[in-house]
Amino acid sequence: MGLFPQRGRLARLLEEGVRRNKAYESIITLGMRGDGDMPMSRESNTSVAGAHRCRQRKIIAAEVNPDVTKVPQDWALYKEVQEYYEKACASG
Repeated sequence: MGLFPQRGRLARLLEEGVRRNKAYESIITLGMRGDGDMPMSRESNTSVAGAHRCRQRKIIAAEVNPDVTKVPQDWALYKEVQEYYEKACASG
């Protein structure tokens, strides 16, 4: 089974981690990489990858602070993935 069918599990995992650590001073590490830590191909579902990043920010807003710019975050985005994130977040 690939990564994208697991997106509900990924969201729950992040929600649980953010909830568990929100009372502590911490940095939330965000990001996702392709299978085997390889860049995603153009054939990959890049819209899902971008939407995943938007979902991560929404979870932070709901669980920690609606102003996500006030929450320390370490974005582990690779060059080709940043573009997917920007397109997905701009569209909704």
